[in-house]
Amino acid sequence: METLKKRLQSRLKEMGRNMSDLARELDIERQHIYGWTRRDKVPNNYLFSAAKYLTCDPQWLQHGEYSHPNSINISSGQIIIPIFKQGDYKDMNEGDRPQHENLICRDDWLTELFGMSPSQGNYTIYRMESSEMQPSIRRGDLVVIDSDAKTHINGLYGIQNKGEALSIARIQFEPDGEHVCVSYDNPNFATVRMKTAKLVISGRVIYVWQGKRDI
Repeated sequence: METLKKRLQSRLKEMGRNMSDLARELDIERQHIYGWTRRDKVPNNYLFSAAKYLTCDPQWLQHGEYSHPNSINISSGQIIIPIFKQGDYKDMNEGDRPQHENLICRDDWLTELFGMSPSQGNYTIYRMESSEMQPSIRRGDLVVIDSDAKTHINGLYGIQNKGEALSIARIQFEPDGEHVCVSYDNPNFATVRMKTAKLVISGRVIYVWQGKRDI
């Protein structure tokens, strides 16, 4: 499978440019791009900008799914956010982790909806498959998680331990700072009190769309 590094190198070579040129365009250090190639993934908040500079399809840049990088035209002001299933656990290799859909929409629309520009957050969208948050969040709903959001205030979060599927829960931080209460809207799921240090937070839930209700 062709890697992100090879896709970047081939496209930059066609343009007569190099990694340093791309870094300057994105106003980041060149080492950040090398970090992307090691992880084989462009961060969501840089994907559109990088694809626009390279004049290529963002889907091709991220996943190499099209035979030619110019197979889809890019519209100015758009952003692409991948949609994953809730069961796609986070320690999968990028090549094995399935991407089922994309949300393609205007940057300014997301800014109005979320109260911040997509460039200020690192968004991932999951389609719910489990029932822990019913009736508030049902199977088929789309949950938007910002992994860069502050995680020291009470609220709705994505929790994901290594090798496990994502879980959505309400987290209440206790005054001692050492313990949290993890609760679910579905009364069939028990509230758990645990040490803060053992809690693995993927990010804060910032929006929920009613999706394809399958129950």
